[in-house]
Amino acid sequence: MSDSIDPSEFDNEPEDVEMEEIPSVFHSFQHDGPFSNCIECSRDLANTTYVIRKSTSNGEVMFEFAMCMKCLVNMHQDFSKLTKERIEAFVEMNRKHYEDIERCNFCGADKEDCSEFGVGGVFYGSKMIRYQEPSLTCGKCSERVQNLISPQTRRRIDEFIGDHFGGPPGFENPVPKDHLVFL
Repeated sequence: MSDSIDPSEFDNEPEDVEMEEIPSVFHSFQHDGPFSNCIECSRDLANTTYVIRKSTSNGEVMFEFAMCMKCLVNMHQDFSKLTKERIEAFVEMNRKHYEDIERCNFCGADKEDCSEFGVGGVFYGSKMIRYQEPSLTCGKCSERVQNLISPQTRRRIDEFIGDHFGGPPGFENPVPKDHLVFL
């Protein structure tokens, strides 16, 4: 994601793009329905653009969140230049386009054959934006992306995990550090 993006542009409903109802796979498992607030700033998602990321392992949701684009842009600004360049190159070299989230968007693995995978998409209010198809990233490709992340970026992601998914002191964090991918 470019650092030159003006986050205020995400407050307006996208024009001339195909949108559809949010598929249930992108509903919150924890809240048993659509996400309503940004995990980072608690902003109401009804009138803004946001992303949803969910990770599943052996059929169980490991973590899930919705983040408004303003917070996502801010987080990406904390990522190192090296990480951004590596991930951009990985996406450019490996991205495959599918209309649904039944195959990994990088290696083409079938979702049914993946014990671990993450899904993500872009949304506005109660609609999914179709200018960028939703994506599925298998566990193996998530691991490949994790290997591209610099120590600086890893610290920022670890901070995010600790702030939002950490348990009480003495308990292991429920979010494996190699599962959180911001593509």
